Amino acid sequence: MSTLSSAWSRLKAPLEAAVKGKSGTGASADAKKSAAALHTFETQIAPVMKKLDDALQERTKLSAKLRSAAEEGLKLVDPMYKQAKADKSLDDEVKDRLDEVGSLLREVRRDGAQVQWD
Repeated sequence: MSTLSSAWSRLKAPLEAAVKGKSGTGASADAKKSAAALHTFETQIAPVMKKLDDALQERTKLSAKLRSAAEEGLKLVDPMYKQAKADKSLDDEVKDRLDEVGSLLREVRRDGAQVQWD
Protein backbone atom coordinates (compact mmCIF):
# COMPACT_ATOMS: atom_id res chain seq x y z
CA MET A 1 0.00 0.00 0.00
CA SER A 2 1.33 3.42 -0.91
CA THR A 3 1.55 6.15 1.69
CA LEU A 4 1.58 9.91 1.25
CA SER A 5 5.13 10.01 2.52
CA SER A 6 6.40 7.37 0.11
CA ALA A 7 4.52 8.89 -2.84
CA TRP A 8 5.96 12.31 -2.01
CA SER A 9 9.47 10.84 -1.80
CA ARG A 10 9.05 9.11 -5.15
CA LEU A 11 7.74 12.30 -6.76
CA LYS A 12 10.58 14.57 -5.67
CA ALA A 13 13.36 12.77 -7.56
CA PRO A 14 11.67 12.88 -11.00
CA LEU A 15 10.77 16.55 -10.48
CA GLU A 16 14.34 17.41 -9.57
CA ALA A 17 15.58 15.47 -12.61
CA ALA A 18 13.10 17.35 -14.78
CA VAL A 19 14.49 20.68 -13.57
CA LYS A 20 17.86 19.54 -14.85
CA GLY A 21 16.24 18.96 -18.25
CA LYS A 22 15.95 15.18 -18.09
CA SER A 23 12.72 13.29 -17.76
CA GLY A 24 12.50 9.81 -16.31
CA THR A 25 11.83 8.27 -19.73
CA GLY A 26 15.08 9.58 -21.17
CA ALA A 27 13.35 12.27 -23.23
CA SER A 28 14.28 15.90 -22.85
CA ALA A 29 11.98 18.03 -20.69
CA ASP A 30 11.25 21.75 -20.82
CA ALA A 31 13.47 23.00 -17.99
CA LYS A 32 11.39 26.17 -17.38
CA LYS A 33 8.12 24.26 -17.05
CA SER A 34 9.79 21.62 -14.90
CA ALA A 35 11.38 24.27 -12.69
CA ALA A 36 8.00 25.95 -12.26
CA ALA A 37 6.39 22.64 -11.31
CA LEU A 38 9.16 21.85 -8.84
CA HIS A 39 8.94 25.34 -7.38
CA THR A 40 5.18 24.92 -6.88
CA PHE A 41 5.70 21.60 -5.16
CA GLU A 42 8.51 22.88 -2.96
CA THR A 43 6.82 26.14 -1.96
CA GLN A 44 3.20 25.08 -1.74
CA ILE A 45 2.85 21.32 -1.46
CA ALA A 46 5.98 20.49 0.54
CA PRO A 47 4.84 22.62 3.51
CA VAL A 48 1.47 20.86 3.48
CA MET A 49 3.23 17.49 3.40
CA LYS A 50 5.36 18.62 6.36
CA LYS A 51 2.21 19.54 8.31
CA LEU A 52 0.74 16.12 7.54
CA ASP A 53 3.95 14.40 8.55
CA ASP A 54 4.10 16.34 11.83
CA ALA A 55 0.46 15.55 12.60
CA LEU A 56 0.97 11.86 11.87
CA GLN A 57 4.04 11.78 14.10
CA GLU A 58 1.97 13.36 16.87
CA ARG A 59 -0.70 10.71 16.31
CA THR A 60 1.97 8.03 16.68
CA LYS A 61 3.06 9.54 20.00
CA LEU A 62 -0.56 9.82 21.10
CA SER A 63 -1.17 6.17 20.19
CA ALA A 64 1.78 5.11 22.33
CA LYS A 65 0.42 7.12 25.29
CA LEU A 66 -3.06 5.68 24.81
CA ARG A 67 -1.71 2.13 24.63
CA SER A 68 0.30 2.66 27.80
CA ALA A 69 -2.69 4.11 29.65
CA ALA A 70 -4.90 1.25 28.43
CA GLU A 71 -2.36 -1.27 29.70
CA GLU A 72 -2.39 0.42 33.11
CA GLY A 73 -6.19 0.38 33.10
CA LEU A 74 -6.29 -3.31 32.20
CA LYS A 75 -4.00 -4.13 35.12
CA LEU A 76 -6.68 -2.62 37.36
CA VAL A 77 -9.88 -3.66 35.59
CA ASP A 78 -9.03 -7.30 34.82
CA PRO A 79 -8.54 -8.31 38.48
CA MET A 80 -11.67 -6.36 39.44
CA TYR A 81 -13.63 -8.22 36.79
CA LYS A 82 -12.32 -11.61 37.92
CA GLN A 83 -13.19 -10.77 41.51
CA ALA A 84 -16.66 -9.52 40.53
CA LYS A 85 -17.26 -12.64 38.45
CA ALA A 86 -16.41 -14.84 41.44
CA ASP A 87 -18.68 -12.84 43.77
CA LYS A 88 -22.12 -14.40 43.34
CA SER A 89 -23.84 -11.62 45.30
CA LEU A 90 -22.71 -8.88 42.91
CA ASP A 91 -25.16 -7.57 40.35
CA ASP A 92 -24.64 -8.84 36.77
CA GLU A 93 -24.77 -5.24 35.55
CA VAL A 94 -21.50 -4.50 37.37
CA LYS A 95 -19.86 -7.59 35.88
CA ASP A 96 -21.09 -6.69 32.40
CA ARG A 97 -19.83 -3.09 32.66
CA LEU A 98 -16.41 -4.22 33.95
CA ASP A 99 -16.21 -6.69 31.09
CA GLU A 100 -17.19 -3.94 28.64
CA VAL A 101 -14.56 -1.53 30.00
CA GLY A 102 -11.93 -4.28 29.79
CA SER A 103 -12.88 -5.01 26.18
CA LEU A 104 -12.69 -1.35 25.24
CA LEU A 105 -9.31 -0.96 26.96
CA ARG A 106 -8.04 -3.93 24.94
CA GLU A 107 -9.21 -2.12 21.79
CA VAL A 108 -7.31 1.00 22.80
CA ARG A 109 -4.23 -1.09 23.56
CA ARG A 110 -4.51 -2.71 20.13
CA ASP A 111 -5.57 0.29 18.01
CA GLY A 112 -4.20 3.34 19.85
CA ALA A 113 -5.41 6.67 18.44
CA GLN A 114 -7.65 4.96 15.89
CA VAL A 115 -10.17 4.02 18.58
CA GLN A 116 -13.28 6.16 18.75
CA TRP A 117 -13.53 7.81 22.16
CA ASP A 118 -17.08 9.22 22.08
